[in-house]
Amino acid sequence: MENDSDSRNTENPGEHLGKTDAFIAGVANTDMLMDVPVVLTVEMGRTQMTIRHLLSLIPGSVVTFDRSVTDPMDVLVNGVLVGRGEIVSKDGHLGLRLTEVVSAKERLG
Repeated sequence: MENDSDSRNTENPGEHLGKTDAFIAGVANTDMLMDVPVVLTVEMGRTQMTIRHLLSLIPGSVVTFDRSVTDPMDVLVNGVLVGRGEIVSKDGHLGLRLTEVVSAKERLG
């Protein structure tokens, strides 16, 4: 005999959760991601050159990039653009002051 008190939909097991329970479940799932390592890269610019030019580089050579010194640097996480910022120096180390966060819509194209 079926138990009428268990009216959960077996086709969509999460459907019986209330909004609060679903939110809590979502936070728990997000918490699992908090210790996943990612690679953050700050890109100052790009350039193209021939292999001949590349092989001719010596200490002291200057390579110019496609950006002005006043342009913001791109901030990428695992190769995906997530923001832009300006280079700063703090306690003898280079850093980045984030000036723009790229929207999810812009990021996903």
